[in-house]
Amino acid sequence: MAVTDHSVRLAAFDGIREAALEFDIDPEPIFLSNGLDPSALRDPDARLPYVKLINTLNALAETTGKPYFGLLVARRQHLATMGLLGNVAHDAPTVGQAIRDIGDHLRLHNSGARAVCDVEGEIATWRIVVDLEGGLDLKQKHLLSVGIGFQILRELLGPRWLPSRVQFDHAQPEDLRPYKQFFRCPLLFGQEFSGLCFPRKVLEWPSQTKDEAEYRRLKSDLESSERLFSESFAETFQRKTTEAIEQGNFSLEHVAAALGISPRTLHRRLREEMDTNFREAADKIRIEIGMKYIRNTTLSLVEIADILGYSELAAFSRAFKRKVGRSPTAWRKAG
Repeated sequence: MAVTDHSVRLAAFDGIREAALEFDIDPEPIFLSNGLDPSALRDPDARLPYVKLINTLNALAETTGKPYFGLLVARRQHLATMGLLGNVAHDAPTVGQAIRDIGDHLRLHNSGARAVCDVEGEIATWRIVVDLEGGLDLKQKHLLSVGIGFQILRELLGPRWLPSRVQFDHAQPEDLRPYKQFFRCPLLFGQEFSGLCFPRKVLEWPSQTKDEAEYRRLKSDLESSERLFSESFAETFQRKTTEAIEQGNFSLEHVAAALGISPRTLHRRLREEMDTNFREAADKIRIEIGMKYIRNTTLSLVEIADILGYSELAAFSRAFKRKVGRSPTAWRKAG
């Protein structure tokens, strides 16, 4: 899927103007340079290309001189920012159910991201995965997403709750104070992904904002809205293949099973509906994910190749150069 095909509700821009004005920066020229008409930024349910949100965050981080700008915006966003989905999560009976609902229906708010909650041992990790092609700088978007996740959990659990730790895929910044002031818990940098970590038992805790009668009513409305927002086969294939790669289960058989079809049917549909084959389509997705890791993390190329399921670095390098036109080493150096 092309970058510009992904969209977000206009509500995702909430707080950007106020965060910029806090530093006496008029954001309107930056809105205009990214193709956003400031006078049209009124309907929270209108949809705009996701890439415009990312480019706006990046531009304002540079203009304000605040490399943590995404956190300043996150401070101004809450569950209500997500519209109907946020209202459902707000009224969910447990924290785990709220997280599942956001994961199942996030595309109604943002079609270019996925909310993923993994449990390993006694630790749960909640993270937002950005599904955009290639080498966009995602640091500000990751700051915004992790910051919003933090805000959401404190809304559900009370203002005194804190995660066990917060981790980021980018390198440790020179000034940690804005991070420490925002999260007030241990911080890790240079990790495989950005996210919030907390005890798994938290998923079973009742939400302090629960309203089960209202939850059932709103959940029905949410599911009706979901049916109107159907995915194409190409979108579903990309999402399921990406999930398989992230989970370390990348194979033709696993992706076909995740799609609920046989490998033979998957081959046919790729040929008929996407004019490609599994190897070509999957390699394109793997390289796109690889570009995000190279651009946005400090992971070594060997580590990235392993995450993507390549048997060795040389195989990843050959595939990368075939798709991008230069080696991953050269592409990383070029910035």
